[in-house]
Amino acid sequence: MVLVDGRERAACVVGALDKLRPGGLLVIDNANRYFPSRSRAPRSTGTWPSDTWREIGGRLSHWRGFWIGDGVSETGFWTRPTLVDVPEHPGGTGMVDPLRGSE
Repeated sequence: MVLVDGRERAACVVGALDKLRPGGLLVIDNANRYFPSRSRAPRSTGTWPSDTWREIGGRLSHWRGFWIGDGVSETGFWTRPTLVDVPEHPGGTGMVDPLRGSE
């Protein structure tokens, strides 16, 4: 599990993504500030605040996730996908990690 809060969130998330094992949990406090959303919590954004956050969003797009909030801030939770079976392809093992490609 990785909990990201405080300053330099983007750098922390980037550093953590490849360290989480399949099934690992990523928690980002105040996710509404960094991911485009329809949240009504203060300081929410409707656009990506930086190219780094856009890249993070792309990498997390295949992760299962949800947000919870209290009207003031929202915390995001994402689970790194586990290895999944895919049809066999030439030179492959039939297993794929959605972030890294074929194993």
